[in-house]
Amino acid sequence: MENEEEKCPFHVGEKVSFLDEDVRGVVRAIRGEVIVVETEDGFEYKCRHDEIVSQETAKEGLSAYIKDEDWDYITHDKYSEKKRPTPPSNKAQREIPPRVLDLHIEKLVKTTRGMSSGDMLDYQMRYARAAVENARQSGHKKLVFIHGVGEGVLKEELLHMIKGYPRCRYYDAAFYLYGEGATEVEFF
Repeated sequence: MENEEEKCPFHVGEKVSFLDEDVRGVVRAIRGEVIVVETEDGFEYKCRHDEIVSQETAKEGLSAYIKDEDWDYITHDKYSEKKRPTPPSNKAQREIPPRVLDLHIEKLVKTTRGMSSGDMLDYQMRYARAAVENARQSGHKKLVFIHGVGEGVLKEELLHMIKGYPRCRYYDAAFYLYGEGATEVEFF
């Protein structure tokens, strides 16, 4: 076990970020090639060491690879000396694009082996509830849930959950953007 942890570039308790997703968490266990990460939402993911990066490394970014004398050249804006008129701002008209969350179970877990359909629905609803809470706290105005068509059980549960929140409305999301099985939720 010690040899396996020595090969792994991470240690238990280290804060990490997933490479392909905007998800952060803490390493909870290292089991051979499998690393168990608990996300900020409280979900556990099993992944390989090449799917995550230390948050310390992510903060350093490119600065560790760029020499000090090169930094001025890279950050220097040759147009900054010229004063150009700035166009009037239309902040009131601009809208932040909604967060899109795919609730298909195969997008949320690595495998559904050993999960009943009730377990899968429960997992999807916990994920959706955490997303709504997070959106409301962070000030997002819109969320789009992709639930698919199927038998409609997930959509029905999702709409039942959303009805429990004050100051929000929901409707079918734009077909040309998300297809038939998507619901848009708007907070006001």
